[in-house]
Parts: sequence; C-alpha cells; structure tokens
Amino acid sequence: MGCGGSTQPTEPSSEVGSGPTPLTITVMNKWNEGKTKEEVAAVLKQAQTIATGVDGVIAFQYAMNDEKKENTVTEIYRDAAAFQGFFAAAAPALPALFEVITTTEVVAQGPKAVLDSLSDALAKFSPKVYYTDAVGCAHKPAEAKCS
Repeated sequence: MGCGGSTQPTEPSSEVGSGPTPLTITVMNKWNEGKTKEEVAAVLKQAQTIATGVDGVIAFQYAMNDEKKENTVTEIYRDAAAFQGFFAAAAPALPALFEVITTTEVVAQGPKAVLDSLSDALAKFSPKVYYTDAVGCAHKPAEAKCS
C-alpha cells in the first residue's frame, strides 16, 4: 500500500508527494505499577490482533523497553475511517489495555483535514499534532507481507 489510498498492491513509486497521505499515530506508554512484561505483552498482542483485522489499518507495531518498563506503538491508518474503525473494534479491549499501561505521550501526523476531523477523538490524549500537507505522501508499498 502506497500513498494512492488503494488496498490493491501498487508498484513502488519514486514520486514523493503523490496520493493521499496516511495518518500516523505514535504513542508512548508507561507500564502500570506491578505489571509484568508478560502481562503487558499479552494485552498489547490482543490490541495488535484487533487492529490488524480492521480494514485500512496499515501498521500497528508495538515495541517494548523492559528496563524502563515502557512501550511504544506506531499506528498507520489509511484514513480517518480506519482510525475510527479501530477504536470501535477495540472498545471492548481498552479497559484491559489501560489496566496495564498509562499513555504518556501521543504524536499525531497527517493531513490537516484528517486530523481536524479526529480532534474530538484525539483530544483526551492531548496529542502533539504535525501536519503533512506541505510535503505530502512519502510511503511506498511493503515489498513482502510481514506478520
């Protein structure tokens, strides 16, 4: 999936700035007191499974820092509808997620119109917002499917 917004595979393009720009959310989390790596990983894996089952979710990748008891997630959505679709699908799992982690920072990147349309949904996370309108899309399709 490149920047064309299509779910069909496309040829890699060297043209930067062509097509719609995906929405990228980066979230930093601290593990809640007393929670173990195994407990946190189990809930994060559940969130990944939900996310990757939603149409328009391009990536939903967690990474963990055991020593600092923190994790990050990089979320890439085709558009606002995919972002909203994930939150609708994940609603039943969110209490378990927030039982093990606390969000400390959110960075939202994407077209101004898309981020503005999601401002109410993002407000509770007090995100740092960066607009991509001036530079456009700079993504290309993955060369191979990853799990």
